[in-house]
Amino acid sequence: MLAIAEITTEPQHPTDGDDAVAPNPDAPTRAAPRTLRSDVVRYGTPVAIFLSGRLLTLAAAHAARLINPAKGLLSIHGSWDAAWYRNLAENGYPTTHPPGVGDPAQSTLAFFPAFPILIRAVHAVTGISYSSAGILVNVVLGAVASILIWLVAERVANAKTATRAVALFSFFPGSFILGMGYTEGLFLVCAGACLLALMHERWLIAGLAAGVGSATRATGWVLCLVCAWAAFVVWRERRTWKPLLAPALSPLGLIAFSVYLWAHTGDPLMWRASQKIGWNQGFVTSDTIRGLWDWLPRPLFSFNILVSALTMAMVAVFVLSVLRWRWRLGSLLGIYTFGVLTTAMAVSQLNSTPRYVMPAFGAYIWVANKLSETTYSMLLAVWAGGMAILMLMSGGTQWYTP
Repeated sequence: MLAIAEITTEPQHPTDGDDAVAPNPDAPTRAAPRTLRSDVVRYGTPVAIFLSGRLLTLAAAHAARLINPAKGLLSIHGSWDAAWYRNLAENGYPTTHPPGVGDPAQSTLAFFPAFPILIRAVHAVTGISYSSAGILVNVVLGAVASILIWLVAERVANAKTATRAVALFSFFPGSFILGMGYTEGLFLVCAGACLLALMHERWLIAGLAAGVGSATRATGWVLCLVCAWAAFVVWRERRTWKPLLAPALSPLGLIAFSVYLWAHTGDPLMWRASQKIGWNQGFVTSDTIRGLWDWLPRPLFSFNILVSALTMAMVAVFVLSVLRWRWRLGSLLGIYTFGVLTTAMAVSQLNSTPRYVMPAFGAYIWVANKLSETTYSMLLAVWAGGMAILMLMSGGTQWYTP
């Protein structure tokens, strides 16, 4: 049973052991007294780890310029979907997508509004370019997300696991995107804030965070599901209606976006139609499976599919490991993590699998809690190398399209 209602005076974190997990990870706790110095260490550590990952991707971006000297650093970090978000922040949504199918029919209508709104706000306040604003927002929010992930990990496990988990998150291959003008930083802040608020029964904060998340990217449905589950369990145990505030607020971002599209284009699901027409993005079909099958005999034929296949293999190993050694980090984090992973695996667009998987930070916490020091260090080094390679390939070549 989800123990949200049970209050403990201290987070009773074990101090030793790779499998050390706090009891009742979903239960709210009273924070222990802290000093300014302890807060600096507490919050500065995950930020420092996160920024070290961004320095690695910055170095890889410099190397990408050796491959493609025509590209500057701003161009590299503002390319691919970041260019679409910049265009959306600058020009807004059109009333219809272009005619045709594929590249000619691609449109900003396929992208959610929360991140472009932030880009426009930062541009208006600071006067920096839209591209610079998008990169700045993603990096700053990614740093905030690292703190939230650390707090969630400390809540369900312990401080050592939390620090390890932030390192895995910061150097996961798909995390190279956190230095570009993408939505991942904003969504991760929404997810971390939502989960922490639910664990502490702050229903209004949880609902608002999930609501912004649902206006940030399609994966926001997972936050709605987590809010609904938490509210249901507390309602079942206490018969109080206050928790229902979280699931009631959680889909409002998506609803507002849909209402706007309905008024603006005549189709409340125009974003979905635009993704399908312009990028052929949908759920896994027989064509997706056939593409993977045809790729197997010649794995170097497509770097995009190679990267996605390796990511899928990692997810499969993780799921099998959880089935073998059990998930003991609480149902809220479990629903979120497996919801994100399920969504990532169900998308037909194979080239973006690493960044779709990346927000499932419960996986980093579980892995960080299980691995020995040697295995953890080896995995971290391999992931850091993979992250640098993806930044190099996406920034300097057309071989990898995130």
